[in-house]
Amino acid sequence: MKKIFVSLLLVCIFLLACDKEQNNQEKIVSQNYYWYQGSKINLDSDSSVFYLEYAKTSDAPQLIRTAIAAAFKIHDTAIHQLSDTQFIIKSATKIAASAFTSQPANLKYTAPLLTTKNAIMIVLPHIVVQLKEGHSIEEVINLYKNNLTVLKNRGFNTYILQSNSKSSKEVLDISNALYEKSGNVIWSEPEFYTNYKLF
Repeated sequence: MKKIFVSLLLVCIFLLACDKEQNNQEKIVSQNYYWYQGSKINLDSDSSVFYLEYAKTSDAPQLIRTAIAAAFKIHDTAIHQLSDTQFIIKSATKIAASAFTSQPANLKYTAPLLTTKNAIMIVLPHIVVQLKEGHSIEEVINLYKNNLTVLKNRGFNTYILQSNSKSSKEVLDISNALYEKSGNVIWSEPEFYTNYKLF
């Protein structure tokens, strides 16, 4: 009887350890972060608020607003227009990624609201890099030929890059990879929209 009890106890401990390891792996895989001055900054996602950016077309901004309102009606969504092509939507509930499939074809970028201990922000489809001596911006561009283009040269080997990524997760992944693996940059971080206020 004692042997059976000990065996059951060992099985329970093993199963709990496996479950904990799986949970830890899931957390690592789903975790968003970026690098700032050599420190890793973890980001939490709020999927009830999204930034949407549309390609410029002949469609009037009001038509885009109408499409957003129709798609997210079930979410009781408020719409804040930043420009003719940029919108922030705030829902009473979490918004599933599938909700964006009914949007106009010119929807080119989506990003949920992200938070840190001290700030709330939205990742824009831009990455800012400072090159190491002896490296060129062309080397960085060539790592992601179909994704990155130079938006602005800020001087002192610092550039703002435009990303063709469809989501903020992709932008964060590229920015982090440039810093962690490329060997071409001193630092790399996404550009953030930080003037977001609850509305």
